[in-house]
Amino acid sequence: MDHMRLLLERLSQITLLYVEDDKALREINVALFKKLFKKVVIAEDGSIGLVRYITHFEENETFFDLVITDMVMPKLDGIGMIREIKKLNEEQNIIVMSAYQEKEYMFELINLGVDGYLQKPIQTEQLYSILERSAYWIYIRQKNEKYLHEIESLNRKLLRKNK
Repeated sequence: MDHMRLLLERLSQITLLYVEDDKALREINVALFKKLFKKVVIAEDGSIGLVRYITHFEENETFFDLVITDMVMPKLDGIGMIREIKKLNEEQNIIVMSAYQEKEYMFELINLGVDGYLQKPIQTEQLYSILERSAYWIYIRQKNEKYLHEIESLNRKLLRKNK
């Protein structure tokens, strides 16, 4: 299986929350993301993104696999939303996109465990590179969760059989 096909296969299994306040940019990226990801949920602001993140968990009993967010937004900015998401799920994969070089935020983003940073306008090669890295770790986590579930199921069967 070639490199790009493997990436596309992995991305097609990923759920995405995309948070962007710029309507034109949001529409362009959503068109691309809907071709790549299993499910794409959109939010226009960090506060709406946080509500959709929580609602998704309540409805699906699982978090989004990936969050891609802008930094500068009204109501609740990217950093604020990321802080709240990380309180709910420390393992959340997050990619930040921004038109600004917010160097003062870089240390905080690193400390929050953000997986990647893309400067707008987005370079396709850089986007795919970061998506590839994130998709790999999401794939590994999903496989581990699947194996753990299978092991727990087998253990329950063995316990019933041994009783």
